[in-house]
Amino acid sequence: MNSEVRSELQELTEARETGMSFIMGRSCMRAKSGSSLIKRIAINFIYEFLMRNSRCPAYAANVPHVSTLEVGMVCQV
Repeated sequence: MNSEVRSELQELTEARETGMSFIMGRSCMRAKSGSSLIKRIAINFIYEFLMRNSRCPAYAANVPHVSTLEVGMVCQV
């Protein structure tokens, strides 16, 4: 295993040992480097702005910050 995977597993193990933990999924969209300017602006700025402002954050659900673990992926369109 490389060091990045090992550190992620260590974080998950520590979260499990401390008690209850909340794993939150998140995905990000990015335009490919060869995309047109309009597509890059639409995806990289407008879509991300709408995505961040249309979903409620974890603290709105009274989830302690210490108990949250955010996992995600980046999709290139």
